[in-house]
Amino acid sequence: MTTLDPQTPSVTATERTEPHHMLRYDLLGVGLTPLHLTEVRHDMLRYAQQGIAAYGCLANVHMVMEAYDDPDFATVVNQARWVLPDGLPLYWWLQRRAACDHIRGLDLMLALLADAAEQQISVGLYGGQDQVFIAALASR
Repeated sequence: MTTLDPQTPSVTATERTEPHHMLRYDLLGVGLTPLHLTEVRHDMLRYAQQGIAAYGCLANVHMVMEAYDDPDFATVVNQARWVLPDGLPLYWWLQRRAACDHIRGLDLMLALLADAAEQQISVGLYGGQDQVFIAALASR
């Protein structure tokens, strides 16, 4: 696995299939995307409206270490359109390099569901249990 300088921003263009590449900061071989929540929401909605298939990873330290240890997993993570700092240590690390938000998975999901409802975009959820989702909504 190639170790990249964590102080240097890099665009992972060689690992991308879409025409617009996003700035990444590499931490132990995982390229983190420095974005604000509103930017992520607009970008994800644009992809949904245009029917473009994409996925994102909400990364924490465990995910970075798994990717460091497993090159195949690192490839899956780095091919995501968005690799966002869900865990606080990753957010703190990334914020020292670029302006960004701490984007918690639950916060992003609930915001996207509200956006999708407003714009009448269908949403499908895979996995989990109904009770977990209901509890998450009730805690808001």
